[in-house]
Amino acid sequence: MALLASLSMAAGVQAQQAASDADPFAGVEEMIVTGSGTSELLNPSSTSAIAFDTQDLANIGVEDVGDLDAYVPNLEIASVNATNASFFVRGVGLQDFGANASSSVPIFQDGVPRNPSATQLVGLFDIGGLSVLKGPQGSGNLRNASAGAFVVKTQAPTDEFTGMARMTLARIASVDARDANRYQFETAVNAPIYEDIVTARISARYSHENPFWENRCANRVPLADRPNQPPAPAPSVGFCGEQVRTGRGEQGDALSQSLHR
Repeated sequence: MALLASLSMAAGVQAQQAASDADPFAGVEEMIVTGSGTSELLNPSSTSAIAFDTQDLANIGVEDVGDLDAYVPNLEIASVNATNASFFVRGVGLQDFGANASSSVPIFQDGVPRNPSATQLVGLFDIGGLSVLKGPQGSGNLRNASAGAFVVKTQAPTDEFTGMARMTLARIASVDARDANRYQFETAVNAPIYEDIVTARISARYSHENPFWENRCANRVPLADRPNQPPAPAPSVGFCGEQVRTGRGEQGDALSQSLHR
């Protein structure tokens, strides 16, 4: 009886080892990357990548790739202005204020490169997956990426009739100015047109921000567009174009007066 129990236990251990050898990723969540142009598992891939799926992007609240620097090690994103950004991966990047400057970390959305920095902070929506590749991409369809690349895949149409809608409401608290509301609506509809042959997916997003900067110049005419003033003893010019003169009061103290014209 003891011999039979030992044989049974040994057979069970061998069966578990055989199953483990057949599937090296048993019990491990699979992560698929598409940086090389083909879908493959992250573990055997030679690419250094951080991948996000649709749920990850929704949980983080990603609106553009500029929101990812806090979640990707060795990635630094510096916003030059509202639309331009400078991306650095492992300390390598391009610091250029030109809107048409070619970034060292381009964005490839569905295989189409978005290399100029002026196009890299365009909003992302209805995204199926996003991968951040680190290091030079010297071959393949990412060969122009000298520091790294963002690979973005939009949601593909499916054979089922589905849809979604999402609304975001936020309040912008600005310093020394008025607070403002921000509204954002996103929707998508997926519908089969001809079963197993043609499907379609339509998505859209609308975003609106109320003004949150206060014009303290009272909509004055720009200084360059005003008529020439008579010659004056070198007045200084304030922020809104007003002339600031310095004179003496009745007590002989220096007095600075702002003249609004």
